[in-house]
Amino acid sequence: MQNKKISIVIPVYNEGPILKKEINNLFQEISHKLPSEYNNLELILVENGSTDNTLEIAKKLASQFAQIKIAVLDNPSYGKAIKYGVSIASTKYIAICNIDFWDINFLKQGVDLITKNSADIVVASKTLKDSRDKRNFIRRLITKGFNLFLKLCFHYQGTDTHGLKVFDRKKLIPIIDECITEEEVFDTEFIIRAQYKGLKIKELPITVVEKRKSTYGILKRICPTIKDLFIIKKSLK
Repeated sequence: MQNKKISIVIPVYNEGPILKKEINNLFQEISHKLPSEYNNLELILVENGSTDNTLEIAKKLASQFAQIKIAVLDNPSYGKAIKYGVSIASTKYIAICNIDFWDINFLKQGVDLITKNSADIVVASKTLKDSRDKRNFIRRLITKGFNLFLKLCFHYQGTDTHGLKVFDRKKLIPIIDECITEEEVFDTEFIIRAQYKGLKIKELPITVVEKRKSTYGILKRICPTIKDLFIIKKSLK
């Protein structure tokens, strides 16, 4: 990955209990697995409307790690946080992940595929044969049901859309700018739009470990998610 500068965008909302630990673990992995690129990498933490000490912790981490860039949004919005983080990234290659779900090996493999012109965007799929999904049964079932819905409603050819991604910024920025949703289905939307535009999407297996309970209730998320998916469907040409 020599001379392949990367931005990692992580939306953070009320992540006070785990932010310091996960960022320290992340940089430890980076220093072990990306030693020659360590100083060329930027990590963009997009704090969006937290009511705890997330921003304070993020600022302390930024004073410790020069690679950290902090962005602040006034209101909670997963989609806006990703879009803004991508917009201020200064690199050709961008990775998106969550504070409790990241993998440096995936990032390396994803960028390698893109530089070889084998993909425009690489998605970590929790449902591939070689993946290991260690989350609870309910969350695994919801993932499978959601992906089945995407196949039926959008003819999505992949097996997953939500989670780790790495992509060519130049090719994805126009598509991300077209996205109209602002909550958790946002990154599903830009993957679907990328497929509709004919971009090359590649999937890699991933190991998922449930580090904490979901910060949002499952039932609370269902109706807004379905609503957003139908808004996306109506907007696609």
